[in-house]
Amino acid sequence: MHEHSPGEKILVKVDLERHGYPVETVSLEFLGQVDRPEVARRIAALLELEAEEILEELANPEVLH
Repeated sequence: MHEHSPGEKILVKVDLERHGYPVETVSLEFLGQVDRPEVARRIAALLELEAEEILEELANPEVLH
């Protein structure tokens, strides 16, 4: 796994086009600072999963959890 250096940005990527949103429609930047890269990676993974779930719900409003 890639090691992240202090101050390096970890990107959270979500495939908006797959959910019917043009790429230029949404730009979200989360600024946070953590002291351990593995914590940042876990947070990024959770944000990606949550964003995918939210987009799925928006695409299919009749499907509620």
